[in-house]
Amino acid sequence: MALARALAVEPKVLLMDEPLSNLDARLREEVRDEIRSLAKKLSITVFYVTHDQVEAMALADRIAVMSAGKILQIGAPKDLYHFPLNRKVGEFLGSMNEFDGTLQSDGCVKTDLGVVSCTVPNGTAKEVIVAIRPEDVSLSREPSGLSNEFPAQLVSQLFLGDMTLCYLSANGRKLRGKTAGLDQQFEPGSSIYVRFPTEKLKIFSR
Repeated sequence: MALARALAVEPKVLLMDEPLSNLDARLREEVRDEIRSLAKKLSITVFYVTHDQVEAMALADRIAVMSAGKILQIGAPKDLYHFPLNRKVGEFLGSMNEFDGTLQSDGCVKTDLGVVSCTVPNGTAKEVIVAIRPEDVSLSREPSGLSNEFPAQLVSQLFLGDMTLCYLSANGRKLRGKTAGLDQQFEPGSSIYVRFPTEKLKIFSR
């Protein structure tokens, strides 16, 4: 009720600076949802400062990612998550597997895993970082024969309820993949294949 009264008064622009930082996880989620609901209901513009990417994406219609006092990118949460303009923006909004690479003349990138086929933005430097989010890594028991596929070994896995986080090793490089719940079950130590869909890859200049 106190929050509702605070939001109901003038002015219609409100600044919140890390307001949920001292709350436990469950209460944070409840209050976060109440802030968004009330702001929409009362047509209030809220400038919300946070270092928590989940909070940012759950609350915001638009996000401004800042570093060292400079705005790196502004946009809708989905746009920034899937199409970050640089590595800092991508890392703030969620974990990524990252591999150093060298751009070849045919537009492919040579990495420690092998040659990766991808779409390279204009003006990209020769030395690059190839990145992909864990949930975008495709895992399978058998090779598909498609591009950007590499043999790997499942080191361990962590069941998180709605998803399973897989820790993998491919050609000596560690990476992570995610599967939905128990849709795919792999035994630790088993040999599997990882594939990086071209449209899910992010290319950043080093």
